[in-house]
Amino acid sequence: MFLMSQIVVSSIFYKYINKNYMTTFNLSILISMLYLKSNNFIWNSYTLFMFDSISMSLIMLTYWMVILSLMASNLTYKMNKNFFMFVFILLNALTLTFMTYNLLTFYILFELTLIPILMLVMGFGYQPERINAGVYMMMYTMFGSMPLFIFILLMNEKSSLLFMPMVSLATLSSKMTSFWFILATLGFFMKLPMYFIHLWLPKAHVEAPLLGSMILASILLKLGGYGMILTSEMFLYSAQALKIWSPLAMLGGTLISLLCFTQIDMKSLIAYSSVAHMSLVLGSTMTCTKWGLGSSLIIMLGHGLCSSGLFLLANLMYERSNTRSLLMNKGMISYMPSITMWWFLLCIGNMAAPPTINLLGEILSFISLMNMEALFSVPLGVMSFFGAVFSLYLFYLTQHGKGFMMSQAKSPNKVQEMLNLFLHWMPLNVLLFMSYSIMP
Repeated sequence: MFLMSQIVVSSIFYKYINKNYMTTFNLSILISMLYLKSNNFIWNSYTLFMFDSISMSLIMLTYWMVILSLMASNLTYKMNKNFFMFVFILLNALTLTFMTYNLLTFYILFELTLIPILMLVMGFGYQPERINAGVYMMMYTMFGSMPLFIFILLMNEKSSLLFMPMVSLATLSSKMTSFWFILATLGFFMKLPMYFIHLWLPKAHVEAPLLGSMILASILLKLGGYGMILTSEMFLYSAQALKIWSPLAMLGGTLISLLCFTQIDMKSLIAYSSVAHMSLVLGSTMTCTKWGLGSSLIIMLGHGLCSSGLFLLANLMYERSNTRSLLMNKGMISYMPSITMWWFLLCIGNMAAPPTINLLGEILSFISLMNMEALFSVPLGVMSFFGAVFSLYLFYLTQHGKGFMMSQAKSPNKVQEMLNLFLHWMPLNVLLFMSYSIMP
């Protein structure tokens, strides 16, 4: 309860609290989580807040990525107190969301995370189109989550059970399990997002400031995946309901992989690649096996680190060329070879090359999905192939060829930029050797 009160108070009275205290406090939480994780600690009780190995891993990812995104944005917004206030409100809302197992509380916090990210997109974006992007994001995510709210009301009326580990007991005897499952999952599909209802994501990424893009890619998309993991556990004994979305996930992942080749905006291409990865997370979660859930968590962790690093690299090129166009940003290897190295390392991480943790996640995902349905091997093969191709496509277009608008590209790299990129890449590889402690 002390931790809860500190999080809430620090969010409300952030403007009146010293920033050094806030940074130290949030770093101490991250270190505490690492210690508890290393000792396989699980706090499991019938209270409002709790956490297990899955939520603890995502909380650690949240704190790690917020620290890195603040490091990347420090020079731009170091004098803007409102910017940091929205960031810490978002951080604390995400932490509480990952810690609650009460359905109604989870829904409230789940939607609360939209407010600070909306303020970041609309208040600190670069283009006038950010207003349109903010409206798209709110309309899709808020109206899309209404079926989830209806599911919570129906569940409360039927059994008065809103504690997630016990909800499955209430639904076992229901003849409308598939209908309830569809209601419960639609809200998470908007955040994931699933193909066909993903249009808000590229708009939000393109118009968001650097920190907004990094948090969107690394954390907010994982809220949808985390919600799907919780939902699949609630409907564990309803195999038919779980199989509803797997074919659509495979189809969507295949189509979005092809769609990546039509993009000419760097941030848009990276955003669409996120949708392809999240389709794999959705399909793996629906297998409801230990390998499937474990692969979903591993892919979410790996993708959170990798995609955030790619958005940081795209922003570094934008700062030097004043454009995100793939047609104009070329020949970076001639101007900034050190940046080229990081482009290569993160692009091969995006295509799940060894020794990144993404490789383990995709192997486990493929095994669990093909064990569920052998025909899934076809879309999985297509997704894997084109995932590698569009990652190399992104690297080739940005690093090779003749540069057009690189008048500022010869400016020296800052040590802070190199450190930030290293802190993205390092856990992406180190976590492979700690995967035994990540698996749920």
